[in-house]
Amino acid sequence: MPMTRAKIEKARKAALEFVARCELLLIKLDSNLTSQQYNSQEGKWESKEGKPAPHDHSWGSKESGALRRNSMDLTRTLADLRKSDF
Repeated sequence: MPMTRAKIEKARKAALEFVARCELLLIKLDSNLTSQQYNSQEGKWESKEGKPAPHDHSWGSKESGALRRNSMDLTRTLADLRKSDF
């Protein structure tokens, strides 16, 4: 089962692209942490900063779709890396 330089470089490139897309989606999630809360004493809405949490999620954004697609590409590339040429 030879792991050729070309296969290794292709897998590395796919992995780096995956990590970059993860970072983009995490940035998007962090930008959505601000929520609005109604202050009944003052009769107005106020912004409240949230903190990152494990349950933060993205509903069908461009970034989450790209990450999902990239994860499938990475899976295929890693399978090719493990596959025998014989």
